[in-house]
Amino acid sequence: MLWYQGENNCGIGDSRYADKYRVMVDHWRGAFGVGEAPFYSVVLAPHIYSDRLHRGGEPVTAEELPIFRQQQMDAAVSVAHGDYIIISDLVDDILDIHPPNKWDVGGRLARLALAKDYGREDVVWSGPRAGSSEIRGDSILVTFEHSATGLETSDGRRLSWFEIAGRDGAFRPALAEIREGDKVAVYHPEIKDPARVRFGWHETAVPNLVNSEGLPAAPFVSEP
Repeated sequence: MLWYQGENNCGIGDSRYADKYRVMVDHWRGAFGVGEAPFYSVVLAPHIYSDRLHRGGEPVTAEELPIFRQQQMDAAVSVAHGDYIIISDLVDDILDIHPPNKWDVGGRLARLALAKDYGREDVVWSGPRAGSSEIRGDSILVTFEHSATGLETSDGRRLSWFEIAGRDGAFRPALAEIREGDKVAVYHPEIKDPARVRFGWHETAVPNLVNSEGLPAAPFVSEP
């Protein structure tokens, strides 16, 4: 089962989406009598939700999309045989809530199914996902899973959309560098005592961090 939905939930700041998702997955599996059949979802693409009027909802900020995406990712991996794909790079028009490139969306879902359900161990099915983060002096070192043969940038430029916060909790755009193939060092010249790091944490973020297969990294924020 493949699921790509959530735009209106995001637009109204739906804080119960993850719970609804889990109930829906259980219901579908029961209704079709398929036990724990694989259930894979698509994490929403960048879009300016803060500029839209959604029915029955209060205005949302530019952080609502990354917050909602976190719900999507948490829900997807919380169900048995569930997972997700990232499509942050498949956007031609940031104002279009439904990006037209569904071919590559389907291709990434196919990779996921081939690897997890059809025994294709040669298929890389996910882009980088933040595993652990460690404070090292005045920087934070983030280790990524699913880096394939190494992390890269999709455009040959400096890493984008990393932010770092000190003890005051105020995030600032950060400098970031790939280290040791699967790690990224994040720092800011004026923050000597870093506490948290986040990535892709804005509704318009189209980050350039990918793995060697060209699959984009998932957004994340480290725990306080």
